[in-house]
Amino acid sequence: MKFFHVKRTFAAAVMSLTVFGGSAGAVLAQGGPSSLGTTVSPPVYDLTAKAGETVTKTMTVRNDSSMTQVYTPVVNTIAPANEEGGLAFGPSSASDLSGWITVSPSSLSLAPNKTGDFTFVIKVPAGAAPGGHYATVFAMSKPTSSAGSASITTLVGTSVLLKVAGNITESASVVEFSTRRARVIPGEPIDFTVRVRNTGNVHIRPQGTIEIFRGDVKVDEIPLNADGLNVLPGNVRKFTAASNKSLPAGTYTSQLTLVYGAGQTVSVPSISFAVIGEMSLAVIVATILGIFVLILLAALMVNRRKPMMGKGRS
Repeated sequence: MKFFHVKRTFAAAVMSLTVFGGSAGAVLAQGGPSSLGTTVSPPVYDLTAKAGETVTKTMTVRNDSSMTQVYTPVVNTIAPANEEGGLAFGPSSASDLSGWITVSPSSLSLAPNKTGDFTFVIKVPAGAAPGGHYATVFAMSKPTSSAGSASITTLVGTSVLLKVAGNITESASVVEFSTRRARVIPGEPIDFTVRVRNTGNVHIRPQGTIEIFRGDVKVDEIPLNADGLNVLPGNVRKFTAASNKSLPAGTYTSQLTLVYGAGQTVSVPSISFAVIGEMSLAVIVATILGIFVLILLAALMVNRRKPMMGKGRS
């Protein structure tokens, strides 16, 4: 199965990428207001169904361009592409969610600033495996402009996250919780990286806080994944956070609290880092210069001793 990759999240944000194949191009975007001239809503459906059940939903398309557009529905499989939330899109497959979806009507003609609906029906097979199944329903517009031999096709889609009831496993671990160990420039943010692995069979939305302590006193608290981004089964996703608080020189401890699913928590060891103030930085620079001077003096003394030792030989 051939996939094409785009960087995309399950949030209600817009993204776009141009994918050129031969002389044609496709521009993809997800939901929300779009400079591409098309908006779909909702950007995401997060659904639960039983095996053998049928679910019907609607995707509303709005033509924000200045000309009439004709849209046709396209259903793609999706899979993780990287740790930044990128997804790989591929042709529909009868073995998973993309193959369980049928969309009507077959096309939708919309005048400028008009809206219309695509209705899609999900027929979950009786033998569908419990857990998460994922697809995207795109509204594809026919080429409306061309430049030379290249034409642009626009696709704007709604992501479908379907949880099939049954033996559901929500499980996760933290692969990495780290930060830079020292800050040498006053006012520089303290950046944190958290990488979460989904070891279950359904998507999860890990959220939490990073607390910074100096001794027993909490000096800052930073939310993690406030946008509610998902981690797909078997995938690792990287989250970042930063403390912009101006911290005085000293040693600090950071503690991560992470919650997902039905209140499950992940135990993560705390990490420490040092903030180096202006005075400390001056001391470090002076020390390095002093060591350099000592090395230079030692080298000069060695070079002076060599001729003297040579004169004493016969």
